Amino acid sequence: MAAVKSRIFSFNLCTKHKQTMRNFQLFALTFFGIIFFFSCNSAKKVQVTKKPKIDIELLYRVWDVDSIIIGGKGADGVDMGDPQYEFTREGKRIKSYKIPPHSEFETFIIRNDSIHYTGEKTLPSSAIVELTDKRLTLKNGKAVWKLYVKEKDKK
Repeated sequence: MAAVKSRIFSFNLCTKHKQTMRNFQLFALTFFGIIFFFSCNSAKKVQVTKKPKIDIELLYRVWDVDSIIIGGKGADGVDMGDPQYEFTREGKRIKSYKIPPHSEFETFIIRNDSIHYTGEKTLPSSAIVELTDKRLTLKNGKAVWKLYVKEKDKK
């Protein structure tokens, strides 16, 4: 009788072991399948949502200031003396005022859709948020510049 019980116990242990292994294999397969599924989907999302490069040629023209927002407070271009910004292919940003007439310039480079100033003044870099043939929006940690092209100045 003891031999029979021993065989039954042994058989039950072996069956439980096989069932446990099957459960573990099913769990591992499911776990790695889910990881693989999400890693493939997240790679697709990155490719789809990647923003296109800006057309830098649209930058090189004279821009009138629509408004500048500094620290949450905005001012219209007219209230600031009608400043204009001209960006040249030679890497100069020329800031001029209609009233009183004077101008100043800074040198810059474009890198990673941002304008980085390289002149003697330590101006913060500005991200190009929007650049179309009519609108330019620049933004850094301190200010947002909203510029536009007057129809007669459009090249």
